[in-house]
Amino acid sequence: MLWTHIQLNLIWAILHIHHGSIEDAGCMQYYISLLGRVRLGAEHPDYRTLISFATQILVGHVLLYWETVSKRRLAALAEAKPTFEEMKSFATNIYHTYISSRALHEISGVDPESEDGVLRNIILLNHDLLIFHELDLAVSSGDFGRVEIFLGALTMIFAGAGCKNDTGKLLHFIQNLKKN
Repeated sequence: MLWTHIQLNLIWAILHIHHGSIEDAGCMQYYISLLGRVRLGAEHPDYRTLISFATQILVGHVLLYWETVSKRRLAALAEAKPTFEEMKSFATNIYHTYISSRALHEISGVDPESEDGVLRNIILLNHDLLIFHELDLAVSSGDFGRVEIFLGALTMIFAGAGCKNDTGKLLHFIQNLKKN
């Protein structure tokens, strides 16, 4: 199985899942318009350009969350020289508020009208982009143990995006991995 092919299809699937429209803040089309990346609107945009774009979105979100959670600009946060425990607390708060499935659960209200749809979409996008980023790092470093951790999540993303071939390949791969 070529992992580069899986990475390529994963980033295209994420673009497809989170495409939305220009008016929908937090979706990929909104960021494509905001950053002026018109070539990414094609059916299968350039892989490297798409990775760069996804990284910009993820890093931009994370930097914004650091400022939001610490209640300081990044420069002021650096000057304050927070302790390891403070930084760990900020990072944990960011994860539980803007990335994890717990974050989704917390914003889901009993009344669908009270749910923040933009925040929900951003949390889902952060989650998928972080999976892609981690997979990219694991594949580039040759760390198959880290890749193996994401096999279930990758399979679910591909299934949700309607990528039958990749879903089947991953299911077959997982079955052979568990059988042997």
